[in-house]
Amino acid sequence: MRRLGGALVAGLLAFSIAGPVAAADHPLKFDASSSAVSIGQAAVCPRGGTATTYVGRGTHLGLFALHETVCYTAFALPWIDFTVRSTYEAANGDLLYSHASGSFNVDTGQKVGPGFTFAGGTGRFAHATGGGRSQPVFDSDWNIVGLRQVGEIAYNASDRAD
Repeated sequence: MRRLGGALVAGLLAFSIAGPVAAADHPLKFDASSSAVSIGQAAVCPRGGTATTYVGRGTHLGLFALHETVCYTAFALPWIDFTVRSTYEAANGDLLYSHASGSFNVDTGQKVGPGFTFAGGTGRFAHATGGGRSQPVFDSDWNIVGLRQVGEIAYNASDRAD
């Protein structure tokens, strides 16, 4: 079951279809790599899910922690529908929020849906927009051990908490 669970989580996170980028004067490249440091059950998900924490480095974030919750929303095997809610925490404490949803076929690995979308945050990310795609990194047993994320982000670096 662990192998299926790891592959399922990895497949759900592997949305490689580009996500939407909101209109902005100057969207910037977003590129982040991170390593999983903890994976557990997500108690907030009524139908099950996972809660994962990653640490890494990314453009516009510097060193960061990523807290991600994947909730399964429907099961019509081999398809599983899901939602993803994420919070990136930059070294200075600014938060950047993102979300995604879609479907994953556990037999074929096919994914349907958009990539992730940035949805504001705190500090300089208070009005952040953009999005992109995530690609999981696996170990030899197909357990997810990291994420590589690329896309675009627009934010006002002068936004600061009062």
